[in-house]
Amino acid sequence: MILAFTGSRSGLTPHQAAALEALLESLEGLTALHHGCCLGADEDCALLLAQINPSVLQVGHPCNLLAQVSQQALAVCRQVLPVRPPLNRNHDLVDAAQLLIACPDGPERLHSGTWATVRHARKQGKPIHLLWPDGTGTQE
Repeated sequence: MILAFTGSRSGLTPHQAAALEALLESLEGLTALHHGCCLGADEDCALLLAQINPSVLQVGHPCNLLAQVSQQALAVCRQVLPVRPPLNRNHDLVDAAQLLIACPDGPERLHSGTWATVRHARKQGKPIHLLWPDGTGTQE
């Protein structure tokens, strides 16, 4: 299974981190994780997966806003794709994956990269696991 991840630059809440860890451990046949290499939740997810399942291929999709790129997230990637603008990069994440995990910092809103990625996944008909700040999850 090929997974894409998106989340807030404010990082995962402790409840989201615990829910994400449980979800990553439960996924059968996980072979690759595509993420945006951003500071915050991308970095949290990348480092968490590197600890619990280092054999999963991590593919980095860094954006051209270099101040937002996490060097730690890049360091755990075995493949790094060319730098792209954030919205293009987010579409690439979804297009490469079979499932999207999203960890938003709150309800859906405009002008949010996380939510723009979720909306693209909806348009593409991709399954989505939303992990909310309180650690609860919903599936679409």
